[in-house]
Amino acid sequence: MIDDEIDDSKSNFAGVLHTFGGSLVISLRSIPRDDRWEKLTLFFFFMSHNHNYYVYMMTNRHKNVLYVGLTNSLGRRVYEHANGLIKGFTKKYNCHFLIYYEHFSDINLAIRWEKQIKNWRREK
Repeated sequence: MIDDEIDDSKSNFAGVLHTFGGSLVISLRSIPRDDRWEKLTLFFFFMSHNHNYYVYMMTNRHKNVLYVGLTNSLGRRVYEHANGLIKGFTKKYNCHFLIYYEHFSDINLAIRWEKQIKNWRREK
């Protein structure tokens, strides 16, 4: 956890910034007197904006081929796979059907989960 003290006596503002689980949290002790509040609100919006990452699985019509991928735009990526717009594995093996996806806000967790899935055994 990172704690940064903020003390601005001109605007009568004091607070503490916390990062917790990838989100930014601010503890306020008082409210600013002037238009800095809008600037501060925009700052925190951009700093705490949630990112969307998806680990997903695609398969073919016979469900005998499995593809695992990671994207930040699931709808766009599924459309690209389903219409063969991306050259590679999914186009070669006709993986056009989404069978699983999971949402993440943290890219590192998403990458770790994707790698873990790719290491699963492929027993028949």
